[in-house]
Amino acid sequence: MGIYFGTDGIRGIINNDLCFDLMYKCGNALTILKEKPTILIGRDTRNSGSLVTLGVSSGAVQGGAKVIDVGIIPTSGVAYLTKKLECDFGVVISASHNPPEFNGIKVFDKNGYKLLDEKENELEKKFIKSNLKDNSEIGSYSYCPSFSNCYINYLVGLGCNLQGLKIVLDASNGASFSIAPKVFKKLGAHVFATNCKNNGDKINYNCGSLYPEVLKRNVLKFKADIGFAFDGDADRIVAVDRFGNILDGDKILYILAKYYNCLLYTSPSPRDPKTSR
Repeated sequence: MGIYFGTDGIRGIINNDLCFDLMYKCGNALTILKEKPTILIGRDTRNSGSLVTLGVSSGAVQGGAKVIDVGIIPTSGVAYLTKKLECDFGVVISASHNPPEFNGIKVFDKNGYKLLDEKENELEKKFIKSNLKDNSEIGSYSYCPSFSNCYINYLVGLGCNLQGLKIVLDASNGASFSIAPKVFKKLGAHVFATNCKNNGDKINYNCGSLYPEVLKRNVLKFKADIGFAFDGDADRIVAVDRFGNILDGDKILYILAKYYNCLLYTSPSPRDPKTSR
């Protein structure tokens, strides 16, 4: 870890630990790390999201970068679109599960993976420099929220038929507030959307994955088959079954591991004469 980058990017209270100058330096430093990069930026619903996006974008554009702002989208959506659109970097503007007054900056590489510690340290060292292009070499900024549809279609393509299932969703008034209900509805589920508002003042506030008892209460209230609660940037999930049993991340990973292990050992062999031609 460096001075600014912690275990999960840069985080702090807006206009205190995380000021505009730091946002600008981070964006500009990316153009020193790579000449004229294409940078994709996405954020959660926090009121400061636009400020941080503009700060990072200003530094990046002044250094010659092409910035694509996809608006409010989960962290995983930034990772997916960064690789899909062949961008050089992806930037997530979010403080994840932290309160509304916090925000943060997390940088992904071209493959959609969080920068390695050594790469973050290298980036941070560039903060003391400035890359100021002449007028003819200044970069560009474009706002393209429609790219989130590409991510939605990707998720739907990975899903299965949920026709007839009643599902409660708690988006923590965060990044998945719009996308999560759309995906589950497209898959056929009857969705009860709770805390699914674009409300940065209430992000993670008595809702979402930090408060599974709220999800449990709603699953039982609506007599749903299952419920899912996300955190502010939707990279954390908690589930509740129809009986009100809470399944945290570790239990969900165990269930998924058993499911995929079952698929692995029950799938036909490529050399199976019944499937070979």
